[in-house]
Amino acid sequence: MAAWTRVEFPAYDGLLLRGNLFRTETPNAPTVILTQGLALLKEHYLQNWATRFQQAGFNALTYDHRNFGHSEGSPRNEVDLNAQADDYSAAVTFVKTLEGVNADKVFIWGIGHSGGAAGTAAAFDRRISGVILTMPSQSGEYDYNNWPPYLHEKYAETRALGRDAANEKADFWRFWPVSDVDRTGKGESMLSDDTAYNWAQGAFKLTEEGGNKFDNKVAITSLHSIYKARPGVYFPKISPTPVLLLAATDDPVASSYATQVETFKTMAEPKEFVDLQGHHLAVYFGEQFEVGVKAMIAWLQKYSQ
Repeated sequence: MAAWTRVEFPAYDGLLLRGNLFRTETPNAPTVILTQGLALLKEHYLQNWATRFQQAGFNALTYDHRNFGHSEGSPRNEVDLNAQADDYSAAVTFVKTLEGVNADKVFIWGIGHSGGAAGTAAAFDRRISGVILTMPSQSGEYDYNNWPPYLHEKYAETRALGRDAANEKADFWRFWPVSDVDRTGKGESMLSDDTAYNWAQGAFKLTEEGGNKFDNKVAITSLHSIYKARPGVYFPKISPTPVLLLAATDDPVASSYATQVETFKTMAEPKEFVDLQGHHLAVYFGEQFEVGVKAMIAWLQKYSQ
């Protein structure tokens, strides 16, 4: 059978979200819904987890966030983290209508900023059977404090002018490094080390192979949505829904390891915590990927009984 089929479903406001459904051969199987992090696409390594879940007897649905990739929505390249949380619930509604799936066992999975959105969704939507938070974002203040000075200036200017992303003079910023200047930190990309550069080169190739479009830019207006987001506030409200939280020991992207540990302490059972050694982006591959995905599968099996 094919690894996946293209699907689409309506969000709460009617726009269409498009993704890939990885069906397992196991009848009446649970489903895991996955989305990528900030301004990324479903082709950007999500299939690494989706295929492993599929092989383990779970269906997996990956989809592009609104305003990005194959999904509808405008302005393009604008991040709306609150809407992304609600879109998870729309995806749950869609999965529960599919034939041949276990409609009572629908899990959600998020990474980085989509981890924050997934945690928010799980705190409000009790149809969700469990949530996997992979290095989740917890506070926009962490993002704000890591922005380069020019982004602070652009953010203030955009707010002062009341300019939206649809405006012909709207500004955008580049998130991923694409040049030697970027990778040394002297360019205008948000991330600027070799790890991010190499990760992005792989992502560009995967985008092309998947027939998608990756602009590698984010509307400056997104900064307000990102800055004011406080998903970690909702994490203690996820209980009694089961949660698995995985944290990288070196995370310049989403939340510090110390913050992940402290927030986890405030969360009620049932909960589990997994350490991932290394950089936020490095755990997409190799030994730490295996540590994470094996823990996820074991946890999914536990709560699918």
